[in-house]
This record gives sequence, C-alpha cells and structure tokens, in this order.
Amino acid sequence: MQVIRLTDILPADVKITAPNESRVETTDGKVTIRATAQAPESQAVTSMRLLLDGRPYGRSAAGAEQSWDV
Repeated sequence: MQVIRLTDILPADVKITAPNESRVETTDGKVTIRATAQAPESQAVTSMRLLLDGRPYGRSAAGAEQSWDV
C-alpha cells in the first residue's frame, strides 16, 4: 500500500502581492496585479494564470512570480 501525504498533493499557496489593498481606485482604468506561488516541497510551480470573473485573462506565464497589467 502506498502512503500519500495530504501536504504533498495540495495545490500551491498563492498570494496576491499587489495591489495590497482590497479597493483600488485608478484614473486610467488600469491596475497591475502581482502574485507569488509557493508549492509543496515535492512539487514545483510551472506556470500561473490570472482569472478575472472566472475567466482566463491573457496567457499562462512560466514561473512562481507573475505580474499582469489589467
């Protein structure tokens, strides 16, 4: 029997690092979103994708730190 630890199969922990406020006001209607992802030790973050209203925005980007201009 193979033992699988729950912590080994959980998805990456993602943190939005910018904007750092929940309400953002902008004069030009644009905002930059930055995020970092930390995967469990036995896994790696290979790409990230931003979802807006449940829909993909732009293309997937490689790496655990990303930035999107929306």
